[in-house]
Amino acid sequence: MPHLDSLRTAELQLLFGALPDAVLIADGNGRLEFLNPAAEHLTRHTQQDAEGKPLAGILPLGSDIDAAPLENPAATCIREGSSRGPFVAKLLTGPVRGRVVEVSAAPLRNSDARVDGAILIVRDVTRARLQARRLAHRATHDPLTGLVNRPEFERRLGRAFAGATQRQSEHVVGFLDLDGFKRINDTCGHSAGDELLRQLSAVIATRIRARDTVARLGGDEFGILMEHCTPAEGARIGDDIRRAVARHTFACDGTLRRVGVSIGLVSLLGQSSPVEALRLADLACYRAKHGGGNRVEVQGSWESDDTGDAEQRGSKDHKGSPR
Repeated sequence: MPHLDSLRTAELQLLFGALPDAVLIADGNGRLEFLNPAAEHLTRHTQQDAEGKPLAGILPLGSDIDAAPLENPAATCIREGSSRGPFVAKLLTGPVRGRVVEVSAAPLRNSDARVDGAILIVRDVTRARLQARRLAHRATHDPLTGLVNRPEFERRLGRAFAGATQRQSEHVVGFLDLDGFKRINDTCGHSAGDELLRQLSAVIATRIRARDTVARLGGDEFGILMEHCTPAEGARIGDDIRRAVARHTFACDGTLRRVGVSIGLVSLLGQSSPVEALRLADLACYRAKHGGGNRVEVQGSWESDDTGDAEQRGSKDHKGSPR
């Protein structure tokens, strides 16, 4: 690129004026010399009011993770004589505070190859980031309840299992199945059943700890992963969930109805795999349900290979396929 002093603002506008990305040019002291229209829109500064001011004040940047202030990349380019980026940052001040941008910076050199300025190319990626997060959320969460879905739950369970195996950390996995949900579906219809699932998902989510995961596994079945939790503590949390679900009322055809929940819990310590741990929690839930329902069963007080296995769960009071 020619020496900056040889270019008039009009020529710079001809070069950069139509670009959708923001272009900012600073002199060797880090003071702003040029903004294209996209940069004026992004920074809410005009060429007239910004010219000659420190670029760091026109475009204050922070970490994309915690918004901690970052050195303006123009200053880095001028000092080190090398390019930076592209990297992602947040704008820190003004009406565009919090917007996410992708920044690239390069030094400008004069005819003697001496660095005497820098050029920044800044792209607003806020909308793209939000869209990516929506897509990621959609891929990992149940559309009806907003809870984590089964594949994501199994991924987290696998990660916790690896930690339990390597560091002997104690985690608890739970399998929950609503008692009497089929009657609601049969009597009030699937729309009412869906609404009840949404309500009870919120009830369950308020009873777990901030670090825990609750997921809809399918139909009226839920999973809970309680990390760094003993079976005794897991049983206390499970009983709190059981009581909260039992207290919840649901209006259907002018009648207030209630359902219960059967909960099976198992520690990940000593299990052969995350799949086996979830199977044992499911089996504990089966025993809780067929022991009268509305109970919490902790695996360990009975043999894990008992004949009361998944094959016997076909008579279980439940729903069908997930909606």
